[in-house]
Amino acid sequence: MHPTLGIIGGLLALSANVPYIRDILRGTTKPHRVTWGIFFLLNLIFLGNQLASGATSSIWLVVAFVISTFIIFSLSLKYGVGGTTRLDIIILVGALAGVVVWQALQAPLASVVANLTVASIAAVPTYRKAWREPASETKLAFLLGSIAAIFTILSVGELNLALLLLPVYSFAYNGSIYVILSRNHVESMSERERSNPKN
Repeated sequence: MHPTLGIIGGLLALSANVPYIRDILRGTTKPHRVTWGIFFLLNLIFLGNQLASGATSSIWLVVAFVISTFIIFSLSLKYGVGGTTRLDIIILVGALAGVVVWQALQAPLASVVANLTVASIAAVPTYRKAWREPASETKLAFLLGSIAAIFTILSVGELNLALLLLPVYSFAYNGSIYVILSRNHVESMSERERSNPKN
């Protein structure tokens, strides 16, 4: 059962990015280069660490993350935004410093915590953009991403923090972005209704 749940989680994580990639190519979604570049680097390193930690069923989520973040980061170079502001540079330097600390740690759990700390720093520009420009993100992708994380959490099958922290973080990240985008979408609709009252 656990391997099946892990595969479902990985497939959902991949499918979650299909509407995101579609909207990038349409020009409606603008991925932040710093966020997705750091996410790709983290996922690539994290894949190796998870394999070394004995991950089996839950590894498919990380594989899906590596593939999808590589595609989205590559597209962000042409279709994305960000990467040159002072905040972007500070976040990039902080994240890279965190990667060095992460790789210096030998304990698997400490490495995962360091990884997720760096990921949280890298997510700041996307949180900021989702709040200010909700139309520049694809809400469905984050909903599917949070569902994929749930399947991966269930696939672990034991209380192993080194394997559980990533899918739990993924659920929290995707879910919170989805809530922000949903809230701002509702507010935008209300503003449009107020500016165009019915006679």
